[in-house]
Amino acid sequence: MKKFLFILAMVTLIFPTAAFSTPYSIDNFPITTAIGSSDMDGMEVTITWSGGGQTTASWNSGVSGTGSTGDNWRLNFTGFDTSTMKLEWELFTDRAIDSFTINAVTGNVFFDIIEDGTTGNTSGSLTGFWGPNADTWNPAASAMSGTTNSTDSTFLKDYGAQFYWEFSNPGYLSTASSFPDPAIDPHDLFSMLYIDFLDGSGNDSTFTGTFNMGVDTDKVEGVSPVPEPAAMLLFGLGLLGISAAGRRKV
Repeated sequence: MKKFLFILAMVTLIFPTAAFSTPYSIDNFPITTAIGSSDMDGMEVTITWSGGGQTTASWNSGVSGTGSTGDNWRLNFTGFDTSTMKLEWELFTDRAIDSFTINAVTGNVFFDIIEDGTTGNTSGSLTGFWGPNADTWNPAASAMSGTTNSTDSTFLKDYGAQFYWEFSNPGYLSTASSFPDPAIDPHDLFSMLYIDFLDGSGNDSTFTGTFNMGVDTDKVEGVSPVPEPAAMLLFGLGLLGISAAGRRKV
């Protein structure tokens, strides 16, 4: 029993937020016009390769990975697209990948996916946009993720692949009286974007070639993680476990 309590304490203290999205507090938005590629320096991009293994690179006006022949990849911010009137990104890889993740908070950046004047838009944030679901966006928990066909009929956009997308780790203004629960309240700022490639039937697959997407980003200042109630509960259980194990030693 003592061993069990010790293991429970260590797990809950070391991994208190392992199963939960991490929310962030944001002080303000220092840039009030569209940000450029260099404004996002410091973001982390992680590629998960087909067959296993990952590569993580830091954004520096775009990121690229270069290795042996067949291992080359790059992710670039290609700027304003006059056909969609939105900001565009392009991923190229000549080695098959399963998925990729952009962790924007390391560059003091958040993805902004709700338009100004729309319910859930954060005061002070720039005009939001997320291409795959721009025509049907409903800012609720069920719409923080979804599956998109290779072509968006609204913007006549060819993404280059069918894919599953998911936003996580929401951001809230520190001036807010309370932090809403993103599972209930509309929300539009997220620090993490995950893309997983699918086949035509919606099954997990791999991708090689050029993939395009349209998503807006905002530069932010004063970012700090906000512990969630569930994470704090696990942390408390960890402390109780250590306390109980200590008492049994005496």
